[in-house]
Amino acid sequence: MASHKIDIPIVVDLDGTIVRSDTLLESLVALIISSKIYLFYLPYWALYGKVFLKKKIAERAILNYELLPYEKELIDFLRLEKSNGRKIILATGAYKSIANMVSKHLNLFDAVYATDSENLTGAKKADVLVKRFGYQGFDYAGNSSADLHIWRVCRTAIAVNTSPRVLKKLINIKPKTLDTTFVKDNFSFKKRIGIILKTIRFKQ
Repeated sequence: MASHKIDIPIVVDLDGTIVRSDTLLESLVALIISSKIYLFYLPYWALYGKVFLKKKIAERAILNYELLPYEKELIDFLRLEKSNGRKIILATGAYKSIANMVSKHLNLFDAVYATDSENLTGAKKADVLVKRFGYQGFDYAGNSSADLHIWRVCRTAIAVNTSPRVLKKLINIKPKTLDTTFVKDNFSFKKRIGIILKTIRFKQ
């Protein structure tokens, strides 16, 4: 478990980390279920780039934020750290409206960084966080290969639901501190897709 130091915030990713699924994919499926006409809109939106695509999907899709598959053990840990005085930050590539709704539902985060005019993933997210908190001035919880950029510059790399392939890459970059408390066996992309489909069926 990450060491306690209240002046070091914990920054957390959303998709695959706070929730075990992908909010963009869930939004996309929900949008198509609501009306198949959006299948014709999607290629047009995609022509204007990923940020525009995320924005249009987020504006039209209706998600039930209470029913998202939240990672309870991680959230319980974050609440404990918050009660000890640490700042908890959400930093995600999800569009800002979705990130803000998750933040509102959980009532956990002290600040939210999300995709708006720029796609907040990978190296871009790492740059934003280093500018805000400094090199190794924050702990970071994530799950995917895109998070390797942030794990290289954080203090404690917290791996959540990380695949063996990504975990191997994370170990190889030799972060200052590595926390694998929230790594589960065989948490594959296929399993994440299954979680999404199960959640959608439950909502319907």
